[in-house]
Amino acid sequence: FQRAAVEADLPLADLVLTAEEEIVLLQLRRSWEREQVVQLELVLLDLEGVFAKYRRRLHEYDQQLIDMIAAKEEVVAKTHHDLARAEVQARVAESKTQECELDMAERDNVVSLDVKKEELQVAISRMEQRLETLTKKYKQAQTAIKK
Repeated sequence: FQRAAVEADLPLADLVLTAEEEIVLLQLRRSWEREQVVQLELVLLDLEGVFAKYRRRLHEYDQQLIDMIAAKEEVVAKTHHDLARAEVQARVAESKTQECELDMAERDNVVSLDVKKEELQVAISRMEQRLETLTKKYKQAQTAIKK
C-alpha cells in the first residue's frame, strides 16, 4: 500500500521537483536581469555625467562666444564712432583747405596788384620825368621865342 502510494506520488514528486527547478531557474534569471538593469542604470548614470560635463562645456563655450561677440560689437561701435568723427574732421580739414586756397588766391591777386602798382609807379615816374623834360624844353622854347 505504501509502495503504491509512493509510486503514485512519484509523478507528483517529479512535478514538484520540476517546478522547484523551474523556480530556481526563474530566480536565477530574475537575479541576472536585475544585475543587467543595475549595469544599465550605471551606464546611464555615466552617460548622464558625460552629457552634463559636455553641456557645461557647451554653456561655457557659448558664454565665451557671447563675450567675444559683445567685445567685437563694442569694437565695431567704437570704430563706427571713430569713423564718424574722422569724417567730420575730414570735412573740417577740407573746408579749411578751401579757405586757405581762397586766401592764397587773394594773396596772389594782391601780389600781382603790387607788381602792377610798382610797374605803374615806374611808368608814372618816367612820365613825370618826361613831363619835366618837356616842360623845360617848352620853357626854353618860349624863352628863345621871346628873345
